[in-house]
Amino acid sequence: MKTVKKVLITGGSGLVGSALRSILKKNKIDCVYLTTSKKRAEENPHAFYWNPESMEIDAKAWENVDSVVHLAGSTINQPWTEKGKRDIIDSRVNSTKTLVHGLKNQPNSVVRVVAASAIGWYANEQENWQYENDAPGNGFLSDAVIRWEEELQTLEPFNLAIVRVGVVLSTKGGALPTIALPVKLGIGSPIGSGQQFMPWVHIDDLCGIFQFLLDNQSLTGIYNGVAPEAINNREFTKTLAKVLGRPFFFPAVPSFVLRIALGERADMVLRSNKVSAEKISKAGYRFLFPKTVEALEHLYEKT
Repeated sequence: MKTVKKVLITGGSGLVGSALRSILKKNKIDCVYLTTSKKRAEENPHAFYWNPESMEIDAKAWENVDSVVHLAGSTINQPWTEKGKRDIIDSRVNSTKTLVHGLKNQPNSVVRVVAASAIGWYANEQENWQYENDAPGNGFLSDAVIRWEEELQTLEPFNLAIVRVGVVLSTKGGALPTIALPVKLGIGSPIGSGQQFMPWVHIDDLCGIFQFLLDNQSLTGIYNGVAPEAINNREFTKTLAKVLGRPFFFPAVPSFVLRIALGERADMVLRSNKVSAEKISKAGYRFLFPKTVEALEHLYEKT
């Protein structure tokens, strides 16, 4: 295990990036991040300007940095118009190209890169466990992740590990507040058949996985960033209702209603992925919240 001294984060002001910065700080690891806001870079000594459109990174961002966590990319939860789809892919490809350009052309001491990807890689399946070496699926989500990971592979010379991230559970953003709102209103119900598996990870565990991979630099390749427990949408929503002390009796929201409301984007909530955490667990990571009820109780006891 190598001691990480200073980490540079792309996407450091997002939900996961902000949480990771906080955890690294608690663990007394120096941390800086890249931002596309010149104002934020001017006002915050830990923030440095970059512009993935023009392949620009402030050279001062690399000072004493030995590790990079690459999280940058626009939200997948935006309209899947042609423009939206291009933005989802281009934001990930261009940010990675800019990071590689900086690593190769600006003085730095980086010996480790840990990058985020997504479980959208996997085919839409109902029952079978899915592992890191499985072939990709079809459709926009899988196509986007394939293109994303193709670009991430250009970071291999910098000792690369990739984390395929599941549904991140946090009360501060992401999917959980949206899922929880109807439950809090007493109208919680499963979505579609309710039988589709929903690979999730508590935000503290996701940040823990990133730090674990930063510390264990011999671990390269792809790792699933999901909790060990497999749970379907119906059981997840039922557990959430119980934790929140709310009823759970409404009929499921039909798939066709979601497709009318969301179009192709309904695939995000209707697809089923039973993604395995076996590889990261066997590598030595110990989950803080391996079960859904534990994760939800921890998150909502804080609110």
